[in-house]
Amino acid sequence: MLMSPVNEAYPPEALAVSERVADPKALRSTFGRFVSGVTVITCRSGNTTHGMTANSFISVSLDPARALVSVRKAARMHALLSGADVFGLSVLSADQSAVSAHFAGAPDADFEPQFNERCGVPVIASSIAWMVCRRDSVVAIGDHSLFIGELIDCDHDPFADPLVYFGGRYGKLAG
Repeated sequence: MLMSPVNEAYPPEALAVSERVADPKALRSTFGRFVSGVTVITCRSGNTTHGMTANSFISVSLDPARALVSVRKAARMHALLSGADVFGLSVLSADQSAVSAHFAGAPDADFEPQFNERCGVPVIASSIAWMVCRRDSVVAIGDHSLFIGELIDCDHDPFADPLVYFGGRYGKLAG
């Protein structure tokens, strides 16, 4: 194992956790300074389709094709994904903030989400990209788990604009 020498410029006492990091509200606000796309994770339990809005999504590898979503352990979706062999990931378009809000726990009684079926998995209709993943591995870390999926199918709309999220608000790319 390669070990780095101790850097005298950063003694351990200088690296104590700050009050900002210890404060969940300040930390969430700091993390919110990163512009991200908005995704909805979907899966089935019995005959019921479940979804959760997530901006903690990344591509992990092209070969083999893998994607990752981070889900809070206390979230209902955590238990559902833990029991699902496959799940969907949908990247929302600029006009789908209502879809995001619905799956983020702010449903509108007049809104009914629309799905397409891909490889037996529901994905959000009219999303700019969708992926179907077979659950490959789960890594528990802190209050979240990282669900890594092997992509088994995907497609995208090369002309649609994404929904973006920054500082607690939805937005669109300026272009």
